[in-house]
Amino acid sequence: MDNVITFVPQNEATFKRNLNEFIDMCRNKLDVFGRDLPFDEVTWDITEYIYEKGARNTKSHIHFTNHEANNAGRKSTNKKQPLHEAFAPFAKAYIRYHFISIPTRHTTRKIYALKLLETVLREFGDPSPLAINTNVLDRAAALAKIGNSQDYAYTLGHFLEGIAAFMKDNRFIDLAFYWKNPISPPEKLNRVGKQFLEAREKKLPTQEVIDACGEAFVRATRVPDVLATSVLAIMLCQPARISEPFRLPLNCLLERDDGKEGVKIRWWPVKKGVPDIKPVPLVMSSVAKNAVKKLAEIGAPARLIARWYEENPGKIYLAPNLEYLRPANTDDKMLSWKQVGNVLWGDDVNAANVYQWMHYHGVAIASEGRGVMKKDDPRRANISFRALEKAILALLPDDFPIADRESGMKYSEALIVLRRREMNGTDIPFQCMIDKIGKDQVNRLFGRKKGAKSIFERLGITHSDGCPVSIGSHQPRHFLNTLAQISNLDDFSIAKWSGRKDVRQNKVYDHESGLELLERGEQIAPMVPAVVPVKGTIQKRYIPILRAEVNSLNIPIGHITELGWCEHIFAMSPCPSSRRCISCTESCYIKGDQEKEAFARLKLEQEEKFLEKAVQAAQRGVVGASAWVEDKKIDVQLFRQLCLMYDDPNIPDGSVIRLDQLPEISSKILDALRTRQMLENPNNQSVADVKSVELSNVEIPQAIDMGLRKKKKAKEDDVATGDA
Repeated sequence: MDNVITFVPQNEATFKRNLNEFIDMCRNKLDVFGRDLPFDEVTWDITEYIYEKGARNTKSHIHFTNHEANNAGRKSTNKKQPLHEAFAPFAKAYIRYHFISIPTRHTTRKIYALKLLETVLREFGDPSPLAINTNVLDRAAALAKIGNSQDYAYTLGHFLEGIAAFMKDNRFIDLAFYWKNPISPPEKLNRVGKQFLEAREKKLPTQEVIDACGEAFVRATRVPDVLATSVLAIMLCQPARISEPFRLPLNCLLERDDGKEGVKIRWWPVKKGVPDIKPVPLVMSSVAKNAVKKLAEIGAPARLIARWYEENPGKIYLAPNLEYLRPANTDDKMLSWKQVGNVLWGDDVNAANVYQWMHYHGVAIASEGRGVMKKDDPRRANISFRALEKAILALLPDDFPIADRESGMKYSEALIVLRRREMNGTDIPFQCMIDKIGKDQVNRLFGRKKGAKSIFERLGITHSDGCPVSIGSHQPRHFLNTLAQISNLDDFSIAKWSGRKDVRQNKVYDHESGLELLERGEQIAPMVPAVVPVKGTIQKRYIPILRAEVNSLNIPIGHITELGWCEHIFAMSPCPSSRRCISCTESCYIKGDQEKEAFARLKLEQEEKFLEKAVQAAQRGVVGASAWVEDKKIDVQLFRQLCLMYDDPNIPDGSVIRLDQLPEISSKILDALRTRQMLENPNNQSVADVKSVELSNVEIPQAIDMGLRKKKKAKEDDVATGDA
């Protein structure tokens, strides 16, 4: 991809001409995926141009089949249905063109979005990409939500938005505005409630699972089990992605040079993370040392073989006791089946396995050679050494001798490398060939792969209730990130420790519960100077829960007030008494609370003074003073009743007190209704006569209108009495 070409649309050209020129450029002028790319084929083999870190020798293909093929079974004929011939060239050109700027192997979702567009266009009767409009895009977004999670559907909508913007910018289609993804992103869960706890359990391993990992690490003896448990141990020492331990070199551990105990580890993160030497937590240093030691021991024979092939290209590795079988110079030598078996697997061989292997790999058998000897006679030498050597050398990994392209690490330097078939555990490993171990081979041993026997099942480790143990390959990373958050580690350090380029991604791995946040706040609080002095200490911690769960529990809810506590649920409605607690039916009082009792007696003194002043104002004829007198009489009466209960020796301390014979609670809207009735009633009825008016019979705008009339009437009264 040395010659990067950018498509420049012609302003005066038609949409069709622009599209055709773009397709022609991507077909004939780009060298992405190779100059000889079979552009018109349904499937592209891009293995040579894609590098997946930590993976085995996997093949990478792009299949330009339609949406129906995605949902078809393995034996269905729909599996090979290509995209419509009118749409396929644009889809291929789009994928090839965008690989220049975003060279990633994960093109699945981008192609899925293109397939959705092609499906909708066929549904609308015109499969040409020139027919894409807002209706097509809206329908494609609706299809994206069918059978997919909210997160996946949102991502597909994001790619649809990118395709639409690209086509508009390059004048392939005529859109009046930039189409936006209508699919909402997945909602972020609160840190409390059943839904949060269920999501948290899926992301984090339980303590019982972590204990099972430790037990498996100690008990493992078979090579596959040792490798899998050691990788798991490293992932519990560092917040690793499953592919990252496979990039570790043999000398990955270093002693700390900053005067502290423990070790550091050389780390090559994926996803554009920066290589680093990271300290291992002190409590996990011994685990890291032991895991690396085990991996080094089981991989020693494979590294020896790898070093031979690196230093002697074109020659097969032979054990020291078999070197006599190698012919001199370019000569050939005939071997018996037993000698071939010794080269492949060592001493424990049989004729049937040797001949089966040779037949599968195309190693020919020469003429009888020794007369009437039987086929399984070990003295019968009729197999060419050079033919055997050619077949064995073809088994070398495709990327040999480089095990990791980015770091340049060779197979002989890799920490995780085994001999061929050694990962199977049941087969005899090859004595002359190595194998690249990938993340998928280890991941299937963690218990989440159906049909695969896990390391826990093989070692007889189960949950306390007998259920099988399993752990997700990404759970240790979520677990360590959450521990770091709980331990008050700053976001930058967490991102650096995790090999993460974007600090904002930390929040995806933060699964602190409401209780853990509360505990963290209690730890931090003593270190932060209080702006407002706080009296007393926290006597009891309550676990936060969701409001909906509180309602389902059917238990009383209260909050502290100046006089006692209130049962009103403010989430349902505002305070109906305008904080006039003494006259509210939802107010409760505790006998024996000295602070609340002292405040109640102080309020009684204040209310008595207010009543005395109101009586004096009423005697002078002050407008509104008589209504104030009536209100204050009620308050004084209620406070006296409360204080009498505080003084009653028959009521024990700790009793909950609730006042009776409370007056009707007044409200602004009810006052407005009464005023309206007074204004509209020609007989000038008293306020008591209109108490039965129901609020439900009056619309809200009318109530607002009544309030405005009341203010206007009050101003007119003030002017008439000379108080304005």
